Amino acid sequence: MNQTQAAAAEDLRVEGRGWVKALRLAFAVLLVAVGAGLVIASEDLGYLDRMGAPGAGFFPRWVGLLLALLSIAWGIAEWRAPLSSQAEQDLDPRGWIRTARFVLALVAFVVLLVPLGYVTSSLAFMLFMTFTVGETRGRWWVNVLVSLACSVGAYLLFVNGLGVTLPPSPIPFLAALGL
Repeated sequence: MNQTQAAAAEDLRVEGRGWVKALRLAFAVLLVAVGAGLVIASEDLGYLDRMGAPGAGFFPRWVGLLLALLSIAWGIAEWRAPLSSQAEQDLDPRGWIRTARFVLALVAFVVLLVPLGYVTSSLAFMLFMTFTVGETRGRWWVNVLVSLACSVGAYLLFVNGLGVTLPPSPIPFLAALGL
């Protein structure tokens, strides 16, 4: 039996799951439309300001472009994937717990962004995500280093590289470092 026949046989075992694939494809198309809408809406905001720095339309344009391109890639991957792969993913009983955990962590990040500053709140968010979503496999120090590099690196990139103002840290040690 070749690979195509094996995939077809596997698809027969997950009858009634075709709606999952259709729903995912529809969601990919919706995300492409949202991304395109962001790019179009950013045209009125201005890509650069008078000083040549990123303007109000800089980030919406790039976020929209990335969202559209990644959604197209996701839609193609979903189109080509057998139904059995979707059934295995969708039948994960702990999937909703992971989703709720992510949404709550994101809400906490947004709420704590101004009181704790960008570096502290993003470091806490990254640490939480890397330790709860990722698998450390005994390498906790990798999670700490990646979280620290991402939070401090993003802050320095936005503040020094792009001239974007982010909330500073109220912690004296981090404030002394310019974070």
